Amino acid sequence: MRLKDIYRQCAQKAAAHSHRQLLWLSGEQAWCYQQLIAIKSELLTQHSIAVLSKAVITEYFSESHNNAISSTQINVKDCHKYLGTEHQLIIFDGYSGFNPDSLAQISGTLSAGGVLILLTPEVDQWEYWQELELDNLWVQPFTLENVSRYFLNWLKSSLLKCPDLSQCSQAASNKFTPSQNTNSDSSISVVKPVLLNSEAIRKQRQFISESADYLLKNNDAVIVLTAARGRGKSAALGLLATQLTSYKTLHITAARKQAIQQVDKFCDGPLVYLPPETLLNRDFIVEEDTVLMVDEAASISVDVLLRLAQKFKEIVFSTTTQGYEGTGQGFNLRFVQYLKKNCKSVKEFNLELAMRWAENDPLEEWVNKLLFLEHDNSSLSNLIIKTNTHNTEILKACSVVKISSSELLKEPKKLQQLFTLLSQAHYRTTPNDLRIILDSPNMHLWIAVIDNQIVAACLVALEGPFKDFADDTQGMNGEQLALAMYRGLRRPRGNLLPQVLIAQEGYLAAKNIKVARIVRIATAFGFRYQGIAAKLLAAVNKWAQQNNCDYVGANFSLQQDLVLFWERQDYTIVRIGNQMDKVTASYSATVLKALKTEHILLDQLQKSFNRRLTFQQQRFFEKNTLSQFCIKHFENTYYDDGLKPQSMPNEDWCIEQLNCFCHYHRPFASIAYIMQLMLKQYPNAWHETNIGAENNKLLQSYFFEMTEFTNIYKQFNFSGYRSLTSRFKQLTSVFLHNIKVNKD
Repeated sequence: MRLKDIYRQCAQKAAAHSHRQLLWLSGEQAWCYQQLIAIKSELLTQHSIAVLSKAVITEYFSESHNNAISSTQINVKDCHKYLGTEHQLIIFDGYSGFNPDSLAQISGTLSAGGVLILLTPEVDQWEYWQELELDNLWVQPFTLENVSRYFLNWLKSSLLKCPDLSQCSQAASNKFTPSQNTNSDSSISVVKPVLLNSEAIRKQRQFISESADYLLKNNDAVIVLTAARGRGKSAALGLLATQLTSYKTLHITAARKQAIQQVDKFCDGPLVYLPPETLLNRDFIVEEDTVLMVDEAASISVDVLLRLAQKFKEIVFSTTTQGYEGTGQGFNLRFVQYLKKNCKSVKEFNLELAMRWAENDPLEEWVNKLLFLEHDNSSLSNLIIKTNTHNTEILKACSVVKISSSELLKEPKKLQQLFTLLSQAHYRTTPNDLRIILDSPNMHLWIAVIDNQIVAACLVALEGPFKDFADDTQGMNGEQLALAMYRGLRRPRGNLLPQVLIAQEGYLAAKNIKVARIVRIATAFGFRYQGIAAKLLAAVNKWAQQNNCDYVGANFSLQQDLVLFWERQDYTIVRIGNQMDKVTASYSATVLKALKTEHILLDQLQKSFNRRLTFQQQRFFEKNTLSQFCIKHFENTYYDDGLKPQSMPNEDWCIEQLNCFCHYHRPFASIAYIMQLMLKQYPNAWHETNIGAENNKLLQSYFFEMTEFTNIYKQFNFSGYRSLTSRFKQLTSVFLHNIKVNKD
């Protein structure tokens, strides 16, 4: 049977049941594309979107040559930009790379009566399929050949077991049997989907009524609306806006304007979209009785959300929180907690029942099972009751094991438990992590289990040593690559901790270290503070020593509880980043624990940390972003008589770092504290007689008076940070030359 007939039957069945259907198009790549081209005219009549790689678009479906197969064609990585939109047809090309985040994002935009066409090779060819996403799952010293294919096997298994999909196969195109209850008539009847979920409508109306009442009676009201895809939250926002237009001034914002299409569709009155940067501009005045609506809020950085919450008294945040919107769980785990703590009145709503499609939607069920998007805590809740979390025997009952990907896939329930735990404990967990956990050759996983229930997990990446790496795609061996990173010329994928220590901290010796980096460590809420995480780390430490690692380390969001946790495990803070993380609205911290008796590098990093922290607090850290606890704690813990922050490091090393900045591409922020120390050491080298009055004033203003960036830009006519650092490159070169002349 032809694709045209199969597609029409799928669409007819979807419309008849107000569902969305999955159509699996399998065969050779060129054959699959030929099938789509053959029905191009039909596909273009729909409000359709195709997810394709740039190479595929250029070679097969160029819009400039009128070869497009859908009304919109997008790159795989751009699916997040279409959250909040709606489509009647989606083409998801597995040949362009099967990215789990992209599938989760775009599938939720398909409306009732719609069809998602998924392209893959034939089942017997998957073993040889050079799927593009595989190339994103390895880092040196591993290669593409080391990447496993467990996720692809899981995907294939889920397709074969899916009870309600249609398939058009190249090998069996003449043997196709339609799904049960599918009308064999090749002509498609125009059937408009009818949604009959009256309870979902009632819940939505209840939200609108209660929210409108709440906003009209309170001048300081914050509402948080969360829902999975298709639950009508955008429509609810539009209907709520209609209720408020006669009484309030309304503004709406989102990460991008197209995300509010559904809100605008359901709003009768004028709804003004303003981007977040406009709302946060100093010149933007918030009038009385103004309500701000923020749609797809988890797509906006937590930092921006915090600033919006501080500026607007009446605000409605609406978002999906399934982990694929951008900040994912960061919205719940960071931002909502902030609201509850700092706002006078916060009211939370959740829409649980499907509205964009009828219940038991086949596509939703398939995507949720494939990517573990549904989180079920019932078994964990039962275990909490059974064990009694205050029972001192819990730690003894807990067994810690290192588990492989093949073992996880043999027990999908364990994989579901694991992903539920990681998603609810860590803000960065997304469906892509599923592929990384299953297939990345440098990843290793430990789980803590009680009564066959995962209560904690620890994901570890093996990193370094760079000195042993083979030649890369640019012909650089490990030694050359490390030197290029040291100078800011290369930034290879992966190996985070050694790379940060080389490229940001300026310690080329880090090319020699092998590190076990804790990527995630999470304990279920009911089992925290029982010593389970410490038990996990003990197992990791033992394994790391057996695998000849020099250090175990971690990079995490700087928070009081996390600082204390790592220090209790005998880890030392060696670095705080200079830039605020957009998701957490905090700075990152790096900790290390030495596994060998000689740890010269750790001692050097501690001293650098002491010297740098005071300068960072004055120059880079935004006001109130570091808690008083952190400031006092670092002063009491890391400053002692032998390690005063004012003490001077090795001068030759300092000059080398400044040379890397002014003659290569080392980031300015990484050497700024060293520059300040050297300016103090050699005041004559930057005296106005040697460097000019304006340049002298600039150095004084930036490094000692700590003038705000905006004022420096205005005073010295800089267009921004880039032009400022360009000037500092020139001045640093002159400063180093003057030091050399003075010494000679």
